[in-house]
Amino acid sequence: MRIHLFGLLALACYVPITEAVMITTNTAWDNCQLGDIENAGDYYSSSIQSASSSVNCSNAMLSVTGLASSTTTWTVSANLLEPPSSQLKIELLRVGDGMGNSLPTGGISYLHLSTAPQVFFSGQGNTVDIPIQFKLSNLNTSDPHGLKNLKIEYQISTSN
Repeated sequence: MRIHLFGLLALACYVPITEAVMITTNTAWDNCQLGDIENAGDYYSSSIQSASSSVNCSNAMLSVTGLASSTTTWTVSANLLEPPSSQLKIELLRVGDGMGNSLPTGGISYLHLSTAPQVFFSGQGNTVDIPIQFKLSNLNTSDPHGLKNLKIEYQISTSN
């Protein structure tokens, strides 16, 4: 089974025109392969994390840049662009702080994604390489085999 997780970005910023705030992600989750769950008859866990031996991909890295002030606070929200075709559940977890002006807060418990945007974590100032892990749950033998395309949208809002 191959899972495609696309990190799409949406910018929802209310800042002066002089700031061009951006949230970016690497492509670590493009073409993730669940290589160890291909053998019929074997027992597999009902949930799989991106940073496990069962998944051939690394953590994604989110970066918030373009802030003119280290005191500008920001909030990252996340959602699925469309619901999965089965009972498959995807969750996100912030597994590190990245590098920057301050340490992010929140996001240290799994966030179950839906199509409605939900606050994931927040921070202050420019911060790069914040590691994000995903977890897939409710894997079921009755799910159709083949590719699963899950598109995640990240949004950022700022305040002074």
